[in-house]
Amino acid sequence: MLLAAAIVFTLFWFYSFQIVRFLLVVIPTYGLMSAASLDRLTSLLPRLQRSTPYMLGTPVVALLLLWPAGSYWHELKRNERLPVTAKQRDSYLEHNLPAYPAYEWLNRHRGRDYVLYALLDEQMTYFADGQFIGGWFGPGRYSPILEKLSAPKDLFLRLKGMGATFFLIDEQKIRGRQGWVDPQFLSFMNDPFFQAHFKIVLARPYLLLFELFDQTLAPPQPVQVLKNPGFEDLEGDMPRFWKPRGTPLIDSTGQHSFHGKVAVRVDGENWLSQRVPVQPEAAYVLRNATYASREKEFAGLQINWLDCSGLKLLRADIEVVQTGPQWMDHVVTTTAPENACWADVYASFQAGPEPIWFDDFALMQIQY
Repeated sequence: MLLAAAIVFTLFWFYSFQIVRFLLVVIPTYGLMSAASLDRLTSLLPRLQRSTPYMLGTPVVALLLLWPAGSYWHELKRNERLPVTAKQRDSYLEHNLPAYPAYEWLNRHRGRDYVLYALLDEQMTYFADGQFIGGWFGPGRYSPILEKLSAPKDLFLRLKGMGATFFLIDEQKIRGRQGWVDPQFLSFMNDPFFQAHFKIVLARPYLLLFELFDQTLAPPQPVQVLKNPGFEDLEGDMPRFWKPRGTPLIDSTGQHSFHGKVAVRVDGENWLSQRVPVQPEAAYVLRNATYASREKEFAGLQINWLDCSGLKLLRADIEVVQTGPQWMDHVVTTTAPENACWADVYASFQAGPEPIWFDDFALMQIQY
């Protein structure tokens, strides 16, 4: 009966949703049946049971079956620090699950008193202490939410109708399904209704966590943090306030600029950076415009967050963006770490054989 039930379940799994974790309910049954079968097989050979090779072979076979687990353990110890404290656990999970910081923030600040709608993030339900909504089927399914991303009022009413108090979206997962580029993906954030009812409480590259408000919020006031963001103010042959690494090419003829006359060309050895003061746990939007001589080159939106000494790196936020032979605008939203006092913003090259042109930087602090 156990065998029949396991086989029926496996056939259902095979022809429905082939997600390996769904087999966890029958794997123990298969394991026990395999052991019982081997035991019955050897019981049919009494001489084999009494033989010395059999007695010695049993523990050897058992150790061989455990070998993959031992190999994984050594690989884990060599490549990653094993988490033994709550802080190490959070760091480990954030490294392996990029969306984890949103759940850690909610659990730390709201406990169990929240209802989260997480878009395309159903496997993270295990980490939510509050109520989790979101999946491919049922009343919290994704399709109506994806359809309403371009209509903020309808999106808000749909989320509130399910009782959601927070809304989590992963830019990478949505862009992969919708085929949107950065400006299109983030355009709904500029909608007045969206700004009046959705407040950014935590962000990382590709990840945005919003709190939903019934009452109308005052629109956020972005404050420019960078100096000389468009590179137009030159001191000698370098833009003021920007620190060069190597010898990036500065063009002031206007031939390669997006706006104004000055643009910067960087490669793997030569780039610019600027250090600015920041507020801990404040939300920031980093923008830039990029251009490359051919298709499918890659640049980066990068912020290195530093402590108050300016020496300790707290976190590096990097979003890799694709560029080409037309100027493209890129955006990343992120939240400063709780102990951050400084941020290094980079006009830097990410990957590929061709250099990248940069123009029109902005680092805006979002103040509510």
